[in-house]
Amino acid sequence: MIKIAKLKALELFAGIGGIALAEQMAGIEVAGLCEYAEFPRKILNKNFPKVPV
Repeated sequence: MIKIAKLKALELFAGIGGIALAEQMAGIEVAGLCEYAEFPRKILNKNFPKVPV
């Protein structure tokens, strides 16, 4: 049987996570998010509590 690996993504310049949300909807696991600005990081922490920021 062929084993297919699940895709994972590391989001750089994540903003408030719009692309990360689309990736999750497509079945891609978001492994981490990177954002410099304080306000978007607060949004990311709220919307993606299990993903390291």
